[in-house]
Amino acid sequence: MVIVPSAKPFLMYGLTEAFRSTYLPPEEVDRRPDSIGKAIPNAEILVLREDGSECAPDEPGELVHRGALVGMGYWNDAEKTAERYRLLPAQSPGRQAGLQLPEYAVFSGDTVRRDAEGFLWTGLYAGDRLARFTPDGRLDTTVPMPTSNLTKLCFGGADMKTVYVTSARAGLSPEKLAAQPLAGSLLAFESPVAGFAATRVKLA
Repeated sequence: MVIVPSAKPFLMYGLTEAFRSTYLPPEEVDRRPDSIGKAIPNAEILVLREDGSECAPDEPGELVHRGALVGMGYWNDAEKTAERYRLLPAQSPGRQAGLQLPEYAVFSGDTVRRDAEGFLWTGLYAGDRLARFTPDGRLDTTVPMPTSNLTKLCFGGADMKTVYVTSARAGLSPEKLAAQPLAGSLLAFESPVAGFAATRVKLA
């Protein structure tokens, strides 16, 4: 065995469609054990609405990867390519006004949400818990849940302090399904921190 005491491993998170998306510096591993870090050079990670505009606090949005490492699509699978590789709308954040060439980005399907204090919440799929992150990316707290495959969450109730969490059964073995009878259920618990009420609009 060779020991390399000066080595500094970098934890990285990536999408198959874009090679690498984010990295976590070695000095941040202990402070942010559940963080995926920040965007790698020549990449940008966006949180967008369905129309391509940037999400407001506590508004669920899709994680989108744009930049030089975005691939050209799936080999011989036009349907799957069209699902994940899509053109960025002109008003997308980070895209300079007046650009004429179209730009493709990877739309991951993952969702995050901010609460009233600016912290990010996300369900940790296969992680058995929810995580709350500070605005600068530090892990603030976790909430254990009775099932592992958590998918999305939202705030509701009269005071916006009820957290609703959806979960999935897909991919769980018979043994895990027996141990997690609530898998696939809609779960709810009370949070000490309120979310934001949805913005209502009236269409003429």
